[in-house]
Amino acid sequence: MTKSQQDETAQRFAWMPSETVVERSRLLSAMRRWGHRTIDELNRSAAADPERFWRNVVEDLQITFDAPFDRVRDESGGRPFPRWFPGGHVNVANLCAHRHAVGQLVDKTAVVYEGDSGQRRALTYAELDRQVRRFAANLTQLGVARGDRVVLFVPAVPEAVVAFLAIAMIGAISVPTLPDTRRMRWPPGCRIPRRSC
Repeated sequence: MTKSQQDETAQRFAWMPSETVVERSRLLSAMRRWGHRTIDELNRSAAADPERFWRNVVEDLQITFDAPFDRVRDESGGRPFPRWFPGGHVNVANLCAHRHAVGQLVDKTAVVYEGDSGQRRALTYAELDRQVRRFAANLTQLGVARGDRVVLFVPAVPEAVVAFLAIAMIGAISVPTLPDTRRMRWPPGCRIPRRSC
């Protein structure tokens, strides 16, 4: 990048990574493996052949499917309504917590919380895995099952990550809420446990 390009870029963006940071970029490594020199080249290739692009992404990120997908995208319902990875099943708790709770990443930091007043808390992958499994077990004891909706009214703290992954682990659906939804009327048939996890 020339000096004038750097100056122009600096005027358009609040922060630009250094060359050292760029060289460590996972995206840059993937682009090189896939034969692309620039982001524009990658974008053109992805638009021209999304099937290949997304298969490459799945492989690069080591996303494991519990049930394999048939193809990347199904537009049989119309182009505005694609179905992604039809037939495939992914459990986000496995991808984000459980698989890293063994091996090289077990003691690495998985979640970091930095509060406005300076407090800092972190969870390793092992700690995250244990807490997710415990929270999922508690939800199951309360009767939460696959397909149920679980409303989350949790600030941005490590427990929010634990709750989200635990809900995903059992196949339930997370419904994040905003402060004013506490006054909403619950639909008929909605089960609201009287005790908490």
